Amino acid sequence: VELREHLYGNAELAEFKRFETVKYKPPPYTRDVTSTLSGKWKIREDRFHLVGQWIEMYHDNGVWYGTDFWPENDTLHHEYYAIERKRTQYWLDFSLESFFGSCKLTEGCLLRDVFQRQFNQVRNEYVVSELDLGYGIEPYLLLGWQSDRFLLNIRLKRIFNTGDPERWNREKNWDLSLSLQMEL
Repeated sequence: VELREHLYGNAELAEFKRFETVKYKPPPYTRDVTSTLSGKWKIREDRFHLVGQWIEMYHDNGVWYGTDFWPENDTLHHEYYAIERKRTQYWLDFSLESFFGSCKLTEGCLLRDVFQRQFNQVRNEYVVSELDLGYGIEPYLLLGWQSDRFLLNIRLKRIFNTGDPERWNREKNWDLSLSLQMEL
């Protein structure tokens, strides 16, 4: 059994604008933190692998009120980050990988959710944003074939969204992709 955890983050402050240039317009600021936990159980080393992955991503954006933003004679203000919107996304992916010579067949299902809150200045609190995304359920099949010089992948998936009134329409939300990599 293999278990792996990856944790990474990013923060970005946009180009700073002086107070005299853009009055009361502080620069935008964003932060991202992502955690990925994955596991693999090799049921039969050369034939079947059970794979699972949990991904959680936090993102927020707002504005940075730094001391450089305020006039030099202003001693009332302190540096702070005003978060305007925060979002948490979750993905849970389970699959079974089957190997047949140079072919690999993966059958799986991805579950996802997005939770977003927007700051309401009148109420002075974060309010849940209606994104009309609902929960996502994505069953998929992936067929791969590899030779010495080629890698061919064919992926078929169907996207069900609990927020979509036409989610059971058989002609809707199919995704078929084909990728070919070649080594020269």
